Amino acid sequence: MGRKRLRGLFTAVTIVAVAAMTSPAAPADELLINLEWRPVQQTVYVGEPVALGLWAYTNPEEVQLFRALDMVFTWDPTYLQLDGLDDTGAVELLGSGFPPDDPYGLNELIPPGDGDGYFQAWAPLGDPIEISPAGVLLTTFDFTALLPTAGTLVDIPSSGGSPLLETTVWGGPDANTIVTGTLGDAWVEILIPEPATLTLLAFMGYAFPRRR
Repeated sequence: MGRKRLRGLFTAVTIVAVAAMTSPAAPADELLINLEWRPVQQTVYVGEPVALGLWAYTNPEEVQLFRALDMVFTWDPTYLQLDGLDDTGAVELLGSGFPPDDPYGLNELIPPGDGDGYFQAWAPLGDPIEISPAGVLLTTFDFTALLPTAGTLVDIPSSGGSPLLETTVWGGPDANTIVTGTLGDAWVEILIPEPATLTLLAFMGYAFPRRR
């Protein structure tokens, strides 16, 4: 999809989203939609891809309808580089992605690279997506591991940006009802590749030979 067409799609859906923001939040007993990361790989080596599935799910024995999503997400760019999105195996959406030139200052690039970003998704108009406790894959965020660490966090905060953008899920049988539930995070461990480790040990043995 060309950038001009993509920008037009985001503009059209943003108008719908702004209208949705004026609608009331769900009552306390309303069924909610939770968001979480499900890492394809929990432990990777430096230079390898890191795939984090973004899943929407409900509490046990509950089903809810998904209509739209505004989501703030954060990560540490020291350890992970965001490469883009992969919709393989994901539910069919009207559209999803990183809105360009967003008014919250989160997406400085497409994809963003400074450690925080803004993701949007919309179900087909008039055809909301059924979310169950098992969950529905919305998309997969693709990263590249940059440096070793015992654990680096990828988070879905409740808000971010300036002016402040709130992470919001719209759904329910009535259009434009806010049904935001819990927001998850994920930790990824990054290791030094084994060949590099062997090379390092060999170098150390050469630099510091044993005494006879």
